[in-house]
Amino acid sequence: QRQGSGTFVSAPDPARPGPQVASLSEELRRRGQIGRSALLSRRVVAASPAERDALGLPDGGLVTRLVRLRLANERPLAIDRTALPGDILPETAVLGPSLYDTLQDLGHRPVQVDQRVSAVNLTPKESTSLEVLPGFAGLRVVRIGFAKLGAFFGVRHLIDKCFDVARVAF
Repeated sequence: QRQGSGTFVSAPDPARPGPQVASLSEELRRRGQIGRSALLSRRVVAASPAERDALGLPDGGLVTRLVRLRLANERPLAIDRTALPGDILPETAVLGPSLYDTLQDLGHRPVQVDQRVSAVNLTPKESTSLEVLPGFAGLRVVRIGFAKLGAFFGVRHLIDKCFDVARVAF
C-alpha cells in the first residue's frame, strides 16, 4: 500500500453471496439452547396503514398476522408479532417450529433485513407473558425483511426481555 493512496470501498460482489439471515431459532441453536414457539394468534386481516407502508401493499391489502411466544429452554424469551403479505403465508400453510424454515419451504425465506433495536419498559401484559415484573427492561426489535429482488417481505416486532444485560450491545 502506498502512503496517501486512500481507502476505497467497492460494491459488493454479486457472485459472492452474503451471510444468510439467521432466524431466532437458528441463533438459539448456535448458542446451545432449545428454541420453541407457542402460537398465540394467527389472523388474516386488512393491513394497517403502517403495515401497508412498510410492505408496499395497496389499500385493502391483506396480511397474515402472527403472535408467538418465543421460548428458550422452555423459558419465555420474547413476544414475536409478525405481519406478512397474505400471499407469502397463506391461511392453509402449516407453521413449523421455525417461521423462517416454514417460509423457506414455501420459497419465501427473507434474504436481507433492516433491523432497528430500541430499549423499552415492558407493559403489564408483556411482563405477564414473559414472567417478569411490570416495567422490566426489554428490547424492541423491528425487523423488516426483504425477499429476492428487493421486494418487501414482512414486518416483525419482537419484544425481548433483557435478562442478560452483559450480552446486550447498543
